[in-house]
Order: sequence, then C-alpha cells, then structure tokens
Amino acid sequence: DKTITAVFTQTSYTLNIEKEGDGSVKVNGTSNSKSVNVTSNETISIEAIPDRGWTFSKWEGDAAGSENPLEVTMDDDKTITAVFTINTYILTITYEGEGSVNVDPDHESYYKGEEIYLEAIDNENWRFEGWDGDLKSTDNGISIRIEKDMNITARFSKDNNPDPMMLPGAGKKALIYPNPAKHSFKISIEDPDIKPQWFRIINLNGSLIYQNLLDPEITEVQIPGNLTAGIYIIELMLNNIPFYSQRLIITN
Repeated sequence: DKTITAVFTQTSYTLNIEKEGDGSVKVNGTSNSKSVNVTSNETISIEAIPDRGWTFSKWEGDAAGSENPLEVTMDDDKTITAVFTINTYILTITYEGEGSVNVDPDHESYYKGEEIYLEAIDNENWRFEGWDGDLKSTDNGISIRIEKDMNITARFSKDNNPDPMMLPGAGKKALIYPNPAKHSFKISIEDPDIKPQWFRIINLNGSLIYQNLLDPEITEVQIPGNLTAGIYIIELMLNNIPFYSQRLIITN
C-alpha cells in the first residue's frame, strides 16, 4: 500500500496599502489605490508620494523605517501604511526702530501655503518705513503666504512731524479715523465752525495721489477704489492752505 500526500503551496499574496495624511503610494511605479495581488516571494517596490504641503514620514504595519522607495519581498499577505505629516513653518518678526506688528492669525507655527496678514503699528513719534528680510515691501497691511520658515523685519524711523498736527494759530485739533481704514474714513474737527473745503491724499514720497472737494455736511469720505494698500498723508485744506494733516493706513 502507498500513501500519497498532496502538498499545496500558496502562489500569490495580497498587499494592502493604507495611508495616514495626504499623499499616494506607487507599487512598482504604478499608482495604486488599496490592494494588489503579488506572486509569492516576488520583491516589489513601493514609493510614497506626499501631496503639496506634506512630507512622507515613515512606514507602519508590515514594514518599518522611512526608506523610500522601499523594497518588500512578498512571503505572506501584508498590510503596509504610508504615514504623511503636514509641513509647518515658523514666522519670526524682528524690529528696527520702535513699533509693533499685528499678525493675523497669530500662531506659533503655520501650515505650508497658509495665508497671514501683517500690519505694522507705529509707536508715538515713529513712522513705519517698510519690510525687510524674507518680505521686501513698503506696503502696510499686507498678506503673505507661508512657504518656508520666514524671518521678517519691520523697519520704523523717527518721525519729525508726529501726528496729530495742531491747527496753526488757533490750536484746534482734527482727527481722521478709523486708522487703518479700508473703504472710507471719517473726519472729526474740534471746532464746528471750521469746515475744510477739500482734501488731498499724498504718498510718502510727497506725490499727490488724489484730491476732491468736501461737502460741509458730509463727514465720511470714500477712499478711491484704485488706491493700493499702504501709508498715505491726508491733508485737509482751508482757503487752499493745508491746516491739518495726518498719516492714514489704507488696507485692501
């Protein structure tokens, strides 16, 4: 008598691909969704491809480490997870002169591609001049997008004509507000008998940007829509003489 035993061996295995975070995984150079059947003992290559703003961190499950691409010998069914982490960056603000910067949103770190808004605030008798470092601009009230660790310097200089200025002779004050302003600004004058006849907007280089008449009954002035964000001088005119001027930050 003879006993014959049939021996069966598994000829293929299943590789299950899972992900944590945003990215994709290629198997032997081909993008794969979740699983693939592989011949027994076949060595395959898996490669993690992070999405924009993400970084491949490591493999988990039936693989370990951070080697990428990774070669895997299929001697069993396997489940391998690619772990992706989102990129974060640090914003550092330094100062020349005296002032401060409002950062919105104000976080310890930022995701890659996150947009933030910077606004420089002068200290008394100081004037904002511009940004330096990783931001080159003289615009105040400016939006930037975080793509790396950033070091930005806010530059302030001594203001030899601090605001507010007094009305010559009479010693009467005026006020232009809100500051910063977006769509319009209001005018408040201490002496109700003094009514400016027109106003003009001048940039920090002394060039006239805009001027218009002032209706005595109107205290709110619309900012021209073509005016870019920045710092300007608003002058109130009486008998063709500027009797009051004030720096005004205009935002988009």
